[in-house]
Amino acid sequence: MESVNERTLVIEWDGEEYRCLPDFAVLMRIEERVLLHQLASTIVLDAAKIPPTHLQWVMYCLLHAAGATLVDQRGRARAITAEDVHEAVKHGRLPISAMSDVATWLVSEVFGTGPDDGAAPDEGKPEA
Repeated sequence: MESVNERTLVIEWDGEEYRCLPDFAVLMRIEERVLLHQLASTIVLDAAKIPPTHLQWVMYCLLHAAGATLVDQRGRARAITAEDVHEAVKHGRLPISAMSDVATWLVSEVFGTGPDDGAAPDEGKPEA
């Protein structure tokens, strides 16, 4: 799967880890309901104003694209729904750290990744 950036997001769902590296189609599916640049700007400028359902929608789209399932009471696996993600967050079955990871991923997807933390600050600058 090709992504705009190379940051793979790993989300634990129902005891399984899912590697989320969305392609353009997944990003467009997210934007059917949530404008990525507006949500990323809100995350950066005023995190208190983030609509929780917007992050939940992003998380759902990422997990769905990664093939996340949910086992029902009869032991049958089915594809997750947006409502499943909402209920998991609402009832504490999905850690807040997962939402934070999604927010961080989203900002890097929209604005790009920052400079490599291991690079020297003056690397590439000519000496005076």
